[in-house]
Amino acid sequence: MMQNFGRKPAPLWKRPHLIIGSLIIIVLAVIVGILISLLPNLLPQQNTTPIGQGYWHTSGSQLLDEQNRPVRIAGINWFGFETSHYVVGGLNIRSYTNMLDQIKSLKYNTIRLPYSNQLFDPSSNPVGINYSLNPDLKGLSGLALMDKIVNSATSRGLHVILDQHRPDANAQSGLWYSSAYPESRWLSDWTMLATHYKDNQLVLGADLSAGIVVIAGWTGI
Repeated sequence: MMQNFGRKPAPLWKRPHLIIGSLIIIVLAVIVGILISLLPNLLPQQNTTPIGQGYWHTSGSQLLDEQNRPVRIAGINWFGFETSHYVVGGLNIRSYTNMLDQIKSLKYNTIRLPYSNQLFDPSSNPVGINYSLNPDLKGLSGLALMDKIVNSATSRGLHVILDQHRPDANAQSGLWYSSAYPESRWLSDWTMLATHYKDNQLVLGADLSAGIVVIAGWTGI
């Protein structure tokens, strides 16, 4: 009895269409792989940096962040440096770092720090700090104390506006100077602060004087 196994398939080299087809598939697979790897670079990149980060600057009437996106100042005032306590308020019951974390968590992006020129006198020592909650503030006063608040705020991405609120710590003045703290002192303190914080790009601005009122025959400011 004879068995018929049929014709043997021709060798691959005698079937060029299969060779060509296989090469085409391989080439297409390589091209597709290359395109997939390049796709993130070919498509427009979406900016995932949160709005308001980093250095702010102006363009015409707009305030822009470091990515040139419009931003709004969402600010909070932290009083205290302008008073006879010579330190921001609340540090008798909380740590300043905890308060800064809360400010950040509430989506504020700016802190306004009012101060008096008297803050920078050597004799202006802070009152009412709980040093068990704020141990790193012990022994600090004046500019060194302000540095702690400013640098800790800006390290969290918060911007800072410095505000000369009044000349001395006891009461509001009608002008930006007084007999005890003359205009020359106002100028020298602003020069000192501008020089001191010039490399901190998140120190946003200067409120040259917040307490001006109409006096001595002035008809307006």
